[in-house]
Amino acid sequence: MIKINLNPEKRKKKEAKFPSLELAKFSVLIFTLPIIFIIGAIVYIYFLENSISNLKAEKNKLTKEKQKYIYVERKLIRIKKEYSKLQQLIKELELKRKIYEKLTISKVNFNKNFEIVGKTLPEGIWLDHIYLSTNRFNFKGYAFDPKKISLFYNNLNQYFEKVNFDSTKRESNKMNSFYSFSLKASGFKSKGENH
Repeated sequence: MIKINLNPEKRKKKEAKFPSLELAKFSVLIFTLPIIFIIGAIVYIYFLENSISNLKAEKNKLTKEKQKYIYVERKLIRIKKEYSKLQQLIKELELKRKIYEKLTISKVNFNKNFEIVGKTLPEGIWLDHIYLSTNRFNFKGYAFDPKKISLFYNNLNQYFEKVNFDSTKRESNKMNSFYSFSLKASGFKSKGENH
């Protein structure tokens, strides 16, 4: 079947339809979006890498600071130990100084004590042991005659408040017989000190 148009009208030529403006916008958008996304990703990665390198630099700086602080802390511990040793040494030296001060305060003129021994010791007695302190003497010795021991006792009484016999014994060896004695004297008499 064939169709015939009995009302012929002039037909207008159809204009060739090109994609519409919206389609062009859409296609531009489709092509530019990935480019913008890629550029954005590159910028974001650049800033991230920059931040990471800044953080690494800060971490290295903080690590160095920490090492300095650790070194300073160890040095402080060492200094504290040395300080405590020095404090101990100062205490010991202070104690020694006090001892020396007491020694000089309580210093005794032992020449005077030896003079007393020399003055009181009669001929015929020999001493085997002498103990001298600030106000006490101990004597151990020997004599051939007991009267000499008695004379020594009397002489010591001139200088001391108290004179005591610890022991007196008669002894002998192959050649002689003799007497051993032990005396203690204490408390200087003020008049005996002036002799």
